[in-house]
Amino acid sequence: MRRSPFADVPFRTVLTVLFALSFVAVVLLTFWSGYYWKEKAETSRQAITNMTYAKDVSGVESHLILYYVARQYEIERAETFTLVSDQYRDQALAFNRSLINDVHAGLSDRERDAVLAFSDNIEAATTSINTDWFRIVPFDLLKSLDRRWIYDGLRQTNQDSSLYEATDALLRLQMAYTRNIDRVFVADPDKDQLAEFEASLLPEQALLQNLVLDRPILSDTVDNRINQAFTALDQLSNPDVPYEARYVSAIAFYDQTQRMLDAISDKALAALETERRQEQSFYVFTLIFGMLTLALLSYGFVRYYYRYRFDLVHLQERALAIDPMLEPPANSFPDRHDFAPVEQELKRIARDMSLTVRHLEAKSFELAEVHERWASLFTETGLAIALIDDKFEIIERNDVFERLLGNRNLYEFTQLLTATGRKIWEDGLAHVKREQRPSEFILFFEETPRRYMSVKLLPLEVGNHRHYYIILEDVTERIVREQEVDRLVRYDDATGLLNAYGFAQTYRKRGLAATHGVFLVFKVNDYQHLSDWYGTAYAEAALKRLVSRLEARLKKYATSLLGRYRDNTLLLYIQDLDAEDKDEVEDLFPRDWDERTRRQALDSQCGMTVVRMQSYDEALKQAMNALQLAIEQRTRFVWYDADVLRQVERLALIERTLPDAIKKRAIHVAYHPQIELKTGAIVGAEALARWDSDTHGKISPDEFIRIAEKSDQILWLSLSVLEQVIEQLLRWHDTSLSALTVSYNLSPRCLDAAIVDLLTETAETHPWITDRLVIELTESSDLLTYPTDLSQLETIARNGYRLSIDDFGTGYASFEAIWHLPIHEVKIDRMYVSGKAKDSLSFLRAVARFTREQRLVLVAEGIETKLELKRMIEEGVEIGQGYYFTEPLDAMTFTAWAEARIQKDETS
Repeated sequence: MRRSPFADVPFRTVLTVLFALSFVAVVLLTFWSGYYWKEKAETSRQAITNMTYAKDVSGVESHLILYYVARQYEIERAETFTLVSDQYRDQALAFNRSLINDVHAGLSDRERDAVLAFSDNIEAATTSINTDWFRIVPFDLLKSLDRRWIYDGLRQTNQDSSLYEATDALLRLQMAYTRNIDRVFVADPDKDQLAEFEASLLPEQALLQNLVLDRPILSDTVDNRINQAFTALDQLSNPDVPYEARYVSAIAFYDQTQRMLDAISDKALAALETERRQEQSFYVFTLIFGMLTLALLSYGFVRYYYRYRFDLVHLQERALAIDPMLEPPANSFPDRHDFAPVEQELKRIARDMSLTVRHLEAKSFELAEVHERWASLFTETGLAIALIDDKFEIIERNDVFERLLGNRNLYEFTQLLTATGRKIWEDGLAHVKREQRPSEFILFFEETPRRYMSVKLLPLEVGNHRHYYIILEDVTERIVREQEVDRLVRYDDATGLLNAYGFAQTYRKRGLAATHGVFLVFKVNDYQHLSDWYGTAYAEAALKRLVSRLEARLKKYATSLLGRYRDNTLLLYIQDLDAEDKDEVEDLFPRDWDERTRRQALDSQCGMTVVRMQSYDEALKQAMNALQLAIEQRTRFVWYDADVLRQVERLALIERTLPDAIKKRAIHVAYHPQIELKTGAIVGAEALARWDSDTHGKISPDEFIRIAEKSDQILWLSLSVLEQVIEQLLRWHDTSLSALTVSYNLSPRCLDAAIVDLLTETAETHPWITDRLVIELTESSDLLTYPTDLSQLETIARNGYRLSIDDFGTGYASFEAIWHLPIHEVKIDRMYVSGKAKDSLSFLRAVARFTREQRLVLVAEGIETKLELKRMIEEGVEIGQGYYFTEPLDAMTFTAWAEARIQKDETS
């Protein structure tokens, strides 16, 4: 009998081969089945992901369209509120962020690049809507992705074909809508474009309506939304429908079509999720079954493990032969044995281990060099560095750290800190331990002067233990420098108060805009006077004393804020006060101040406003308006209200219309007659500016002259009045009024070359006019301030004009001016005629005697009663004017009045 070729093959070898084959078969079957169900589940998951991508893309697209429509409507209607468009924009941005986070796989490079490029620019693009931007949005590509992803989901779940057709029709409807919306949704649409737009959508409408009628499966998906969408489309396509209704229809149509698409997608997503769960279950079951089978096979193989002991012993002996230091065993077992591959593998492992050992040795040398460099950095750097363990105990510290803190541990180190510094330290340690990321902060030490230290905590993982590096740097000098810069930026050096910038920043930082209280602007008018007379240092010291008194009075309030707005202006905010506390607020401000150890009345104005939940800018504007009105009215306190705003606006309107009024001579000249008191004959008149505005009514001279001075229009006003006076004198020449003189009021502020040139040119052309035009100098206290003024007045006098001093007796400069200028006439201030000093006859008599001695004409203004007229005559006053004779008259009325009086005098 022939010997079987397998007779010498050990049974263990056969069993091992069979086990190996069975094991491999089971492994392959398990992995193939698991791979099959896993791929099925992965395909379903990818389809779900694609459907999710589709919803993200569709969400971005739909809300972009809705945002475009809403924003176009807001722009067309000039809406200031953009809540609707902003909501759509925010939703589009939310879908866009979801799209960027989700899109990783399943797209071609071109598709992914297009989507990401669109997504990257969507936020910037939606900040302004325009047709060019809307045209370049890749809606065709987005619809293509939508269609492919939705179709993949429907095909994966074997959905009814009607869903494919409905989806395709809806996508085509939306695409046509998107391509035409910027031409259709306008305030005045083109009827031809509307008809073309409607015709392009009719096939899709018919298809959808037929699908809903023929396919019951669409009834629970599309239901009545299609009717709402087509109704909205009809409204949108009708040019006779109002713009608001077309706007609602434009929103509703796209919203309903999107809802139908979402319903179809949700149906497919639900089916996909069910399939994915089933396939996942099959995958898990296959793996468990395969693992159990492998376990049974392994158990059977182990049962025969001990049968291999002979070969294992020989394998051990052969393994010893791998060591080159030992002699190989001779004839210990045959060259061919069951573990020959194992022997070869052991040899390979030995070779690899030898190479690995040599590699590790090389790396150990490199590590030693790195450690040496790091140790050098640790010890030689100028920073204080320490290494601590996870229990925050110091393991190692360098010399700088030791010099800085000595041998203190971390607990002792924290005791040097302020309470705030310890809290910052504990929070920093907790953050590094929890997040395992570096942390950096500034610590404050409980020292005088205050010391600041920058701390960096760096996590370091050593084996299974966590260590941390602490790096300390003394930043006291930098912090102090920054604090000093902040002080210079936010505080006033002279008073120590917040400056305008610091006050505004503190007001906002402390949240005072969310409270209610009183906001004040306090202006010290005497500051400039003190600065001019005694110097800036003295004025600053006086202001500082005033601020100290004010701060002492403010201590009783829980919350107040005081600052310096400008040189002579303070800002103040007191919380929880109201208009009812008016007297209390006004009493806060001193009515006098200490000047050179004596008390002096404080000339000041204050604008105040009650603020409720108002910003700093609004509060400051209201208080400034009140202050402006206080200055105009020359009152100490003004509280802001609607009337203040109206008055300030009125003053602003007057200021704006003043140049035009001067140019058009809306400001005319009225003439107040001057009478020779003994005879009653008219000898002249005083020219007075009057303004009867068509818009503002009668405006008092004090009001518009003050505005003219403030707005630098006073020179042009003075020139206009002077030109009218000269023209009137020319008209009166060769008439019965030719002998009358006219007094023209000239302020030192208007002593300009233009005035002097006009007077000189008029004197050269009409020499007689110098006897008829009297230059009446107002504000004589300022006459001697500047040499230039005296020079200009001397030029006027040399041309032959007579000079008169107005309001004589109100200042010593009036007397002094008489000795410096060729004064012809003196006008007594009305205070001594009909005012509060009318009973002071000694001054009146002294002036009358003085004018007689100096051969000056004495004029009294403000005569209002017969008794005052009698007293002026008795005291020797030659000429007078006042309401006793008549009020100021316009040129025409004055001419008639004067001619009648002259005629009456001649007759009598």
